[in-house]
This record gives sequence, structure tokens and C-alpha cells, in this order.
Amino acid sequence: MAIVDSGRASSKIQTGTGPLGTPSGGAEAATGVLQTRLVQVMPKGQDPVPPPPKTRSGEGVPLSDRQVEQQPPVPKLVRAAAAAGVATKDELIKTSGRPKDDRFFGLYKMSTGYKAVLGALEDYHGTVKNADTSGKTPRETVKSLMGQLDRIYDNADRYAAKAKHSHKGMVNEVQMQVEQDREVLAGLDKELADGGKIPAGMSFEKVLAFAREGISLDDMAAVKDMTPLEARNHIEYQTIGKDIPEKTKSEYTEHGFRASEAVPLEQTGLGLFGGMKYRSLDIPITPETVTGTFSESSRTGKVEQLGSGACNTVYKTQFKLDGGKTFDGVFKPLAANDPNRSHRPEHGWVAKQTGVNQYNPQIALRNLATCSVANALKFDVVPHTEIGFTDIGKGETLGLVMARAQGKQAASTPREVFDNPEVRREIVKLQLLDHLVGQGDRHANNYFINVDKGTGKVTVTGIDNDQCFGKNLTDPNGIAQGYEDHNDGFRGTTLPPVIDSDMARAFETMTKEGLAASMKGLRPSEISAAQDRLQAIKDHIGELRTKGRVIDPDKWGDKDVMKRFNSDNSYLGRDRHDAPRGTPSQVQQLDERQRMLQQNLALLFD
Repeated sequence: MAIVDSGRASSKIQTGTGPLGTPSGGAEAATGVLQTRLVQVMPKGQDPVPPPPKTRSGEGVPLSDRQVEQQPPVPKLVRAAAAAGVATKDELIKTSGRPKDDRFFGLYKMSTGYKAVLGALEDYHGTVKNADTSGKTPRETVKSLMGQLDRIYDNADRYAAKAKHSHKGMVNEVQMQVEQDREVLAGLDKELADGGKIPAGMSFEKVLAFAREGISLDDMAAVKDMTPLEARNHIEYQTIGKDIPEKTKSEYTEHGFRASEAVPLEQTGLGLFGGMKYRSLDIPITPETVTGTFSESSRTGKVEQLGSGACNTVYKTQFKLDGGKTFDGVFKPLAANDPNRSHRPEHGWVAKQTGVNQYNPQIALRNLATCSVANALKFDVVPHTEIGFTDIGKGETLGLVMARAQGKQAASTPREVFDNPEVRREIVKLQLLDHLVGQGDRHANNYFINVDKGTGKVTVTGIDNDQCFGKNLTDPNGIAQGYEDHNDGFRGTTLPPVIDSDMARAFETMTKEGLAASMKGLRPSEISAAQDRLQAIKDHIGELRTKGRVIDPDKWGDKDVMKRFNSDNSYLGRDRHDAPRGTPSQVQQLDERQRMLQQNLALLFD
């Protein structure tokens, strides 16, 4: 007989029986013990059968025999979430009105440009709805849709070129929606080119809705029974916001907030209330826009009106920062967008001329982007700016909080101050920044010059940074004031005739990608226009190098340098020429006589 060791101990050899008195191994086997070890006694000539291995998670099983249970890959988002998509024909009519009917039995055509936009929208959404996803050529559908988006955009451009058209605001909004859908479709096309497949049974309309939420083709099948927003949050909450209670997560989702929005709102304590305020002004909710630094809980000073203009009223107050420091701030309430296009929150001439959507101008994003670009260049020439809450007598109001500019407005600064080498240098930095961001409203009343009496430190601070980053302005010299209808409302100049090596290096090392990263939230067309301006400034710097006009940073006091600056090519030449003559005390007396006027002009953002 054969003996198989089962590994169990006993005191002596004995034969065991089964429950009915038969050997426990049946007719072919019995059990016993050998030298305190429990063994299986096999009939003579029969090979032993080893017991199955007792393992946990494959332990003790040869690697080649193990069955590894594959864990499904954790789904990942492949792109940032886009908006709800391009407006339909009916949605555009609802917000902008119906086109005019043709006259004289159709012989006299009316609203042809507007009708062309509406027709292109109808074609696009018809293709999305009826696209066949079962065929072998889904990329052809994607490319066809991208072509139709181009048609919508081009028709909108032709329509907007006519000055008297009445639906420009919403048509411009449609162009922004087109840019976002184009990026989504480009991402889908890349996925399909890399072997991605449209999940079986999903309509292209649904695929596009999920793609707008950043969900890949590979992950759509697993979440297709959810809404696109639920699917995105299901994926995103696996990696962020793990400390947010499930009930709170559900509340955010029910109100239409993505996980990436809920997290900063919870972390800063703004919560759902703050999120609804941001949403009402169409401000993207990101870590850059939601900081929580400035709120009623951190405000320590009174809120006092500082100035009032045709469009805006601004206030001064103070906030307490972490570490106990006090922040002297200017608060500018943000006006609500107008989806019905009955009034323009932004009606500045420069904004209109450069392509800023006057009904949804995104003033907050333009100020934040200006600050971010200045930081990227290491040009300390605009105030630190964040979005915050302050009660101005109407409950907690969302607005811009900016560091209060020190010194005097350039228009009130004595001419002698403009001869300070550091003042010259800082003014040229501000001018270069304005060329890059497309700020065409920089007159002598909206930047300040300060020379510290104790240390001599110079600061130049440009305020009123609303009318910038327009999509139609691709030439940095385009901010220069001219004498024609299309440029007489600008308040800038052409590019400066002299810069220093630090300024040149700041621009030469800035990449298009780096510039785009500083413009988060702005439209692709606005980013593209800024990138064109960046390249043109680099070309200008190359010409200055060739002419020997890139000087050392300590040469701004040289007489020959100032000779090249005039009213047409620089703020420095223009505002020095117009600056009041006389001693500082005389200028102070002038300021006192004009105190009421200066109060209204100070820190205006129009």
C-alpha cells in the first residue's frame, strides 16, 4: 500500500472508518496514523492522490497554474469638461429673436446672414442626431461635423462683419461654443485613429455628450447608463474629494456641479451657495478662480465707496490675511451677464472693437489672466487680483478684489518723475504687457506711479484691466490710437523703440504653451490671438537687437535713450510730454483744487 502524509498529528497507527462504518477513504482507501502523522492508506499498486492545496490568493500554487483575477482599469478623464455644446437653431432664436421675413413674395431677402447661421446650426445638429455609429467609418462622421462647425463659424464671422446687425452678441457666443465642440471632436478623432471604438448601441449624440465631459470611448460603455455629468463625477470622485460626504456630493451633482468644482468650493468654505453665485455670473469654478482668501469672514475694514463712473462703482476696504497681515483692497462688483441680450455688461469701445463678447465679457477672467501673464513675465506692474465676496449693502456680492494702487495717476505726476530711470523702466514694462494682452485702453488716468520717499523704490501699477484679450486683435501695434473710425478709440501706442535685456529675455523665453497656461478659462480664439501678438513682439525684439536698441537694465538714465521715445511709440514719451510742470508742492495744490474730479477718476475700471 501507499501512504500519503496529510499533515495532521495523532498518537498511534489506526485505521479510520467513515460515517457508515466503512473505511473513510471508501473501498479504495482508508486513513491511519504513522509516527504521529495522519496518513491516507491506499490499496496496493495505486498511486497516491495528493490533497488539493490549501491556499489563499494562490499561495502555494505554481505560478504557471495560478488564475490571476484581472482588476478592471480605473477609468480616467481624457480632457477638461466643455460646455453643454453648440446652441440649436431654436435656442438661438429664443435668445436672439426670429429672423425677419422676406418681403415682396420672397423677392427681397431679409436677415440673410442671420438665416445662414441658423441654417448651419440646423444642419450640424441634424447630422449629430442622425449619425450612424454602426458603420465602419465613424471618423468620416467626425470630420464631416468639424467641417460643419467651420461653416457655422464662418457664417457667424460674415454676419458679425456687418455693423448694424442686431444679434451679434449671441452669434459671438455661438462661435465660442463652436470652438469648444471643435476641440471635443478633435479629441474623438484622435481616439478613433488610435483604435478606439464607439460602444455598441450608443448614438453619436450620446457619445458626443459624454465626450464633452471628458470621458473616453474606452470608458463610455461602463458608464453609459448614467447621465454624462453623473458619469464624470463617478470617475472624478475616485481620485479627488474623498473626504466630502456622499450626501454632499449628491447635492452638488443634483445642482449640476462637477466634482472638480465641488472640491475647491468645499475646501474654501464657499460651498454650494458660493458655487451658485459663480454659476450665475458664468465664472468657471477652478482652483485659480476660487481661493476663499477674500470674504466677509476675512474683511476687517469698512466698505467705502472709492469712485464711480458710467459703468462701475468701486469700493475700498481691508482684509486680514493668513499670518495677520492686512490687505488694502479695492472691491469691484461683477455685473451679471445678460443672456437675453437686452443690455451690455461691458460696453467699452475697445472691448467691442477687439472682439470681446459684450453680453458675456468674462471681466473676471480677463483681469486674472492679465495678472497671471504679468507674473509669468516677472513684471510687477498690475495689482494682485482675486475673486472674492464682500457685502456692499446688498448682501454678499461677488467681485474682483485688487490690491490698492499706490502713488498718483500718471496724469497727475510731475514731469520730473518721468526722468527717474526706474520709472522709465517700469512704464515700458507696463506698455509691453499691454501689447501682449491686447489692452487698448491704457491712458494716463488708469496707471499709477509711486516713488517711496523712504526707500526710493518705484512701482508702476496699471488698473482697469477689463478690455483686453480680444480675439480680433492679433497685432500688438493694434492698440495704438489712430485717426480712423476703426482705431480712434484706442488709447495705446505702437511698440516701444527701446527695451532692456531683462525685458527681452522675459519675452524670448515665454512659449506659446506657457502663455496659454496663463489664460485659463479664456476662449481658444482669444488664446490664439495672444499667441500671435507674442510672436510679433518677439519679432520686434529681434529688430531692436539688430539696431542695438536692447540696452542694459542700468542704462535707462542715459540721455540718448529718452530721445527715442515720443507720443506715438510709448506711454513714457506720451505721458511725460503731457505731465504737469512745476514742483511737487505746486502739483499737490493742483490736485487739491481738482479733488472731486480726481476722486471720481481714481481707480475707475471703465
